[in-house]
Amino acid sequence: MSLWFTSDTHFNHSQVIERQNRPFTSLTHMHEEMIDRWNTLVDPHDTVYVLGDFAYEIRSPDGWEMLRLFRALNGTKHLVIGNHDEAHREVLRLPWESQSYMIGIQTRRQSHRWLTASHYAMETWRGMSRGSLMLHGHSHGTLKRQIPYRFDVGVDVWGYAPVNIDTLVDIAKKQTFVAQDMHGEYDYKAFE
Repeated sequence: MSLWFTSDTHFNHSQVIERQNRPFTSLTHMHEEMIDRWNTLVDPHDTVYVLGDFAYEIRSPDGWEMLRLFRALNGTKHLVIGNHDEAHREVLRLPWESQSYMIGIQTRRQSHRWLTASHYAMETWRGMSRGSLMLHGHSHGTLKRQIPYRFDVGVDVWGYAPVNIDTLVDIAKKQTFVAQDMHGEYDYKAFE
């Protein structure tokens, strides 16, 4: 069982292909390709956190309904609610394992064993000076300010598929922490 993260799939959003310069010729092409990429990586027993903006509308022009899209994707799925999810309330009615606006997760990794996940990027977060990660979406890979241990997990950044926690931790291990506020000056125990 693996832990995966993704965001900003924007299923059924007819304008996202052009706006984000996605390499798909139509919504049908995007849906089929993103479902295939997701299911190639994610096993049915894996856990996936969708950090917002899952889908638009009840039914897209190509006939894909939200529930059908949802059920086509492998894994136990949790939603961290994004701005478009609130606008398209049908997303909130899907059979998610859980829904929240922000979550903290303890991973099974020795290093970087805690993470905070939100639809929006944060400048500081719990335990950042002790190696915790901050995962977000919303920005479609366009944030100008990059901070070590903070990752945009949106599909536009990760090849239109979810990203595994192991990949993120491996990248974080190569980064150097830079304190964003005075809390980084202290050796405190963030995990108590």
